[in-house]
Amino acid sequence: ESNIISICCLKDSTVLLGTSGDGIIVYNNNTITALNTKTGLPDDYVYSIVNDKSGRVWAGTDNGIGIFIGSGKTGFKNEKLLNNELPDNIIRKLFVDEKNRIWAGTQDAGAFVIDINTFKITIPPSFKNWHFGQINSILTNNNDIWIGTEDHGIVNLDLKTTKLLK
Repeated sequence: ESNIISICCLKDSTVLLGTSGDGIIVYNNNTITALNTKTGLPDDYVYSIVNDKSGRVWAGTDNGIGIFIGSGKTGFKNEKLLNNELPDNIIRKLFVDEKNRIWAGTQDAGAFVIDINTFKITIPPSFKNWHFGQINSILTNNNDIWIGTEDHGIVNLDLKTTKLLK
């Protein structure tokens, strides 16, 4: 029996369950399969799962980000692994914004943005000296990024001014 940390539902009604130690449980049409380190997942602790607009599945783990293509019906193939180039390998939260970019919130290094086409990682200047601790949630709203932290409550980033407000 797994401890479920995150849930993501795909367009084909496949449900992905991120666990603390058993990877991702894939539920589709009463069939259960698994994505784990044996199938290309970077780690079996999966804190966050998102599906971008092109259909890729992104999994934030204790050892970076696993990116998969496929579906619950056809199975998933590991497309890419991001870990060596990240500012922190412990990815606590992933969020897809209106521009179809992936925001990744980390354990200790704030957040960064990934271009889904090039996989280029950008660290916004406001996050270079992050001192608010672990990121547990991220939400974008127009020109604001709202970040829920473990130790410092809510932090707001104004994208126009690039100022962090607590």
